[in-house]
Amino acid sequence: MKKLIDWILPVKTVSESNVHEHWTKWGKRHRMQKKRIKEAFLQNRPLIPLDNLLHVVLTRIAPRSLDEHDNLPMAFKYIVDALAGHIMDKPTNGTADDTKSIAWHYKQEKGQPRQYAIRIEIYQDEAMK
Repeated sequence: MKKLIDWILPVKTVSESNVHEHWTKWGKRHRMQKKRIKEAFLQNRPLIPLDNLLHVVLTRIAPRSLDEHDNLPMAFKYIVDALAGHIMDKPTNGTADDTKSIAWHYKQEKGQPRQYAIRIEIYQDEAMK
């Protein structure tokens, strides 16, 4: 596989499946997550060909880990929406992540106290031509 993107962005993620907070707080977090993704794409302007399967590896970096089966994918919900939108050139659609062209993979790493970030790696599967 060929690596197309390897970014580390200062983004805090929490599991969206069991968060109990006021809607303005999670709304602010979601807007910030989408904004950081958009800034990364505008700053780097990566060329991502869609002729082969893409593997997107999202790594959560935080002091505490999440349950990998349920909570980890839910922590990336709005980041996946934003990434898929920019990759598929539909940044405001919200349904771009429903594609067979992208395989999503989730990981997590232990960070230092109060260290929150995400690593985004995008690989292109060259064997599918």
